[in-house]
Amino acid sequence: MKNKNKKLFRYLLRIVIIILIVVICLFMMAFFYNSYYVHKVYRGVYLNGQHLEGWSYSDVYNFLEEKSIYLSQNGLEYKFEDKIVAVQTKLETLDDPDLSRELIRFYNTETTRAVFEEGRDYDLIKNILNQMILIIRPAKFSWQYDFDKEEWKDVLKDNFSEYEITFIPPQVNIDSNEIKIEEAVDGKEFDYEQIIELTENRIDSLDFSIIELNLKNIKSPVTKIEAEAKKDLIQEIIDLEEIVLNYKERFWKINSQIYQEWLTLKKRNEEILISFDFEKYQKHIQDNIVVYLDQEAQNAKFEIKDGRVIEFQGSHDGLSLNLDLTLEAIEDGLNDLDDQAQLDESDKASIDIEMAVDVIKADVSTQNVNNLGIREIIGVGESDFRGSPRNRVHNINAGADKLNGILIAPGEEFATMKNLTPVDAKSGYLPELVIKGNKTIPEYGGGLCQIGTTVYRAALQSGLKITQRRPHSYRVYYYEPAGMDATIY
Repeated sequence: MKNKNKKLFRYLLRIVIIILIVVICLFMMAFFYNSYYVHKVYRGVYLNGQHLEGWSYSDVYNFLEEKSIYLSQNGLEYKFEDKIVAVQTKLETLDDPDLSRELIRFYNTETTRAVFEEGRDYDLIKNILNQMILIIRPAKFSWQYDFDKEEWKDVLKDNFSEYEITFIPPQVNIDSNEIKIEEAVDGKEFDYEQIIELTENRIDSLDFSIIELNLKNIKSPVTKIEAEAKKDLIQEIIDLEEIVLNYKERFWKINSQIYQEWLTLKKRNEEILISFDFEKYQKHIQDNIVVYLDQEAQNAKFEIKDGRVIEFQGSHDGLSLNLDLTLEAIEDGLNDLDDQAQLDESDKASIDIEMAVDVIKADVSTQNVNNLGIREIIGVGESDFRGSPRNRVHNINAGADKLNGILIAPGEEFATMKNLTPVDAKSGYLPELVIKGNKTIPEYGGGLCQIGTTVYRAALQSGLKITQRRPHSYRVYYYEPAGMDATIY
């Protein structure tokens, strides 16, 4: 019995020793592994397909800096036929620094930090486990950047739209009371969404080679034969005296002689409809109805006088004519004349269409002005724009007028750009020249970053939480001291 117990004891002792040796070996391996990679990226860490094993922090950062500097200096090149355009990652202006802004902003420090911290934690055991997992299942990181896709798309359109052919659906031509259907004109256009996707793929794969563009054909969904079959309905439509558009007992009439020049055909949900050429319809509606119907929502505004809040502008909701939905209502009416037509006194038919109008609620109503707890000034922001060009000064004044007196309710988030838009000639802004690809074109709103910077400083002085702020891409003397600026783009 004693011999049996001794044998069992020796057997268990050997197992314990083996386990201890294995554990010690594993810890020794982990120790030497970590010692080797103490200032290096672990095995199994990839960045945009690039294996970074053994790279130092500075290696990764310099690698990304080299790529971003190359792009900032050379841009991304696009080619169609013999034309090559290099789109720069930064939009440059000839005069006003406010209009210079980055279309692609790379976050090299953040990307490097994320890559380097993979497999490193304060918990030793967790570190070892993560490092083992990395060998079996690699961690794949992407270069972090912001991409202004809409602005990039606009630059491409500014430089390549000359090659596009606008698609024209079958047109209705009235000649000496005879209806003639004109053949549709096929169009050609670039698929800008696909180009943007390809651009992202190139950046993500660190491939900055030239991007070849291709036009795609746009075919008419309505054939001439299908259009010819609608001639009887077209005759009924042109025999109408007028179309009457209404909204809350306000009426606007469109004479048949006017709208018959807009007639075209389209498909909606597989149904062929008589419709209007949208551009002609839009121009007439904007010139004759929108200018009288549309109105911006107006928030209640106030001023502080002798330490007291005095209201000086009441609120009202805004109205905006919905062109798309109104056109759909017109199409429904025209294509269903039997139910919609009403004879007038002269026995000539007219059709009555209710317009689709969006009501835009005021953010701050008059009745709420005195319930916001406004008692005193809590912060002031200041900035100096002496020496600014004339257009810049004008835009700063126009922007300041838009913001003057706006109320921000408790808990509400205030967005400077939202309250300055639309930034165009109709809003009173003046243009400055901006370099977009191979073209120099006017861009509105130079100087508005002075507004953004001043508001940012006021918010800081007031102790308000800043939820989003972006500095200018380089130092501008209008915004000294450095680090206290905020671009609105």
